[in-house]
Amino acid sequence: MDSNFKFNLPESVRNRLKVIPSLPSLNTIQGALRELMDAEEKSTFRLVSILRKDPSLAARLLQSVNSPAYGLAERVNSLEDAVIQVGAQSLRTLVLMAPVVSDLKTLAGPTAASWRDLWKHSVSVALLTQDILVGAGGAEGDLDYVAGLLHDVGWILIRSAFPLQYTEIARRIAAGEGLPQEIELSVLGVSHSILGAWYLSEQKLDPVLCLAALHHECPTSSFGSERNVAAVHIADQFALSLNRGHAGEVKPVKPDGWKESVGWDILFGDATQSGRRFAQRRLEISSARLMAIADTVI
Repeated sequence: MDSNFKFNLPESVRNRLKVIPSLPSLNTIQGALRELMDAEEKSTFRLVSILRKDPSLAARLLQSVNSPAYGLAERVNSLEDAVIQVGAQSLRTLVLMAPVVSDLKTLAGPTAASWRDLWKHSVSVALLTQDILVGAGGAEGDLDYVAGLLHDVGWILIRSAFPLQYTEIARRIAAGEGLPQEIELSVLGVSHSILGAWYLSEQKLDPVLCLAALHHECPTSSFGSERNVAAVHIADQFALSLNRGHAGEVKPVKPDGWKESVGWDILFGDATQSGRRFAQRRLEISSARLMAIADTVI
């Protein structure tokens, strides 16, 4: 996407958004990833030493590993054993997610405590995006995780900057009075997808993040980043099918709807039937552990 892409926001909406605090820099997150996954420092000892810098995160990691999702015969009581059970790749993602969620909570302001469903949905989509791209032939970088995490940032902006309109939008969606984006346009004059993409663009973040926010409901429009956005789209649909949604998006999604999505066709349309079945089964099997890890950072 052209970094100079022009968003057609109503003037009243644009003026209101100008007073919203800036999203904290992602530089600290990128630094944490470099520290965590330095090619010469992937040992269990190094991973544990990083986790010990955040006792709260370490405790939640142990809780996650001991959840039914992992089905372990014996309880894990040490970080070393937890690292072995979870694996370096999942821990890499875990360390990435925690500070971003903290940044989003800062953006959400005093209402952040009531947003647990949104945080769970966002982290779940981020982790699922990673898993989907691996199944499609390999993830394309750390931005994929962040793209999944930030795809619904527009909802935060609506609730933070336009609380009355947010309440009305949520009421109409819950009452089934129309498609979510139609209701958003009717009440506010702009959708959460456009708001999120505009905001991320204003923060000078990578165009892939803006495209994921803008097109996560219709990835065929994301020219140049179809794979990334298609993975976010599938992950979003999959999370919603598992009831990992939130108050701003309570549209029904049938259990297998994600298999029929546009994003699935983009990533796996040319795959053999056995290849598609393998990708589906892989995602279904890994979902329980991904959700357990998602809960860890909330």
